[in-house]
Parts: sequence; structure tokens; C-alpha cells
Amino acid sequence: MIGGHLNWRNPGMGLFGAFGGAALPTYHDNDEDGRAVGYVVGGEAQAYLSNFTLYGQAGFGDIDVDDGGSRPKSDEGFVQGWFGGGEVRYFLRENVMLNANLAYGKSSDYDGNDAGYIWNWGAGLKIRITNSMPIYATADYRGGNYNDDNGSGDEITEHVALLGLSFAFGTNSLMQNDRHGATLKLPMLPVRAAAWQEALD
Repeated sequence: MIGGHLNWRNPGMGLFGAFGGAALPTYHDNDEDGRAVGYVVGGEAQAYLSNFTLYGQAGFGDIDVDDGGSRPKSDEGFVQGWFGGGEVRYFLRENVMLNANLAYGKSSDYDGNDAGYIWNWGAGLKIRITNSMPIYATADYRGGNYNDDNGSGDEITEHVALLGLSFAFGTNSLMQNDRHGATLKLPMLPVRAAAWQEALD
């Protein structure tokens, strides 16, 4: 997904803004003829409370699965749905951050005419690993549950573990970057839900 954010921020209090993004046609189903295309729009806010950051998002998305060929666009994926979620970040020290997040979404036509209910959750740790340069190691877990709600028991749960490195430009610590830097995220829930829809069929 490619998109952006527009916001007002007071580093001593919090942030208010809006986001928007477009899902690129990069997902292919098992027959290599399906792709997820669409958009998300919504609002977001952050509150800075001592060592805590509270981050919330809510919006609307339409990420259909399209065959990319001569067949008409299908009513499958995260079709005309809403979503919301939140994240809590806690700074043990200036350069050690814990986070936890939870998100929920509902699509009107997730699998044909059946509605879809989606949960995503996760937790992570981020820590500075060098004194000379602002390089950070990350360890994250994310999970999800995708249900087409047609009474047939079609349901998928995913569990993903992620390890990585990141570099912060223009700030001296994780906490300073959180209050002054680029720490906003585009919601991935609709795109991930659309990608899993094919597996539910």
C-alpha cells in the first residue's frame, strides 16, 4: 500500500490528522489471476502521556479482489468496509520501546454476498543497538483472524514473527522520534483481509 498522512502535532500533547492510501495490484491468488486493488481513507490521533503514547485510527476501505483480465470485478475481499484500531507504546527508557496493538474491521461483501469480520493484533520490542548511530533492532509478532461469516465455518488465523533493523533520521532517541518524527502508519488490515479471502473459498 502507498499513501500518506496530513496532521497537526503538538509534541507535548498529541496529534490529530487524516490518512489515505491505495493498494497496489500485487497480490495473486492460487490461480495467479487475482489481485487486490483499492483504497483506504480515515482519521487518526495520538496522545502523549509521560512514557506512554496512545495511537488510534478509524476509517473506510474498499480492497476488492480483481481478476485483472476480461472477467468482471468480483465482490470479494474487503469490499466497502470500515475498520478501527489502536496501539499503545511504552518507553522503558528513551531508547527501549514496547508496543501492543489491536484492530477490527467489517466488510459488507467479504466472500460474495457474505459479510466478513476481521481481527488483527500484535506486540513488539524496539531497542537501540549502537551508541554512535541511531540504529534500532526490532522484534514483532502479529496475528489475525479472518471469517467470512456465512455459517460454514470458513475461518483462518495467522501468526507472523518479524525481525528487523531501522534507522532514525534527525532525532536522538526512540522517544524523541515518537513525539517529533515519522511514526504514523497506514492500516494494513483491509489489504491483509483481502489477501486471505481467496484462501477461505
